[in-house]
Amino acid sequence: MHRLLLGFVKRGLKAIGSRCIERLRKWTKPDNHGLVGGAMADATRSKSELMLENALLRQQFDRGVTASETAPVEVARTGDHSAAGQ
Repeated sequence: MHRLLLGFVKRGLKAIGSRCIERLRKWTKPDNHGLVGGAMADATRSKSELMLENALLRQQFDRGVTASETAPVEVARTGDHSAAGQ
């Protein structure tokens, strides 16, 4: 009876250890999916959308604004870019 219980506890601890190691690897692994996803998203965007984003980024760069000081700008797919420049 004790061997059965001991075996059960060992398997449980081994499973918990494996999950901890798996999560640690997942947390420390670089996320390269963002690069591919970003490239695919840029490939589907229009030239005017890319030019607008480039102009906004250049303006921020010229002012010396850091990424932590700005909120991400979402440009609507409707083609109305008037709100993005405000």
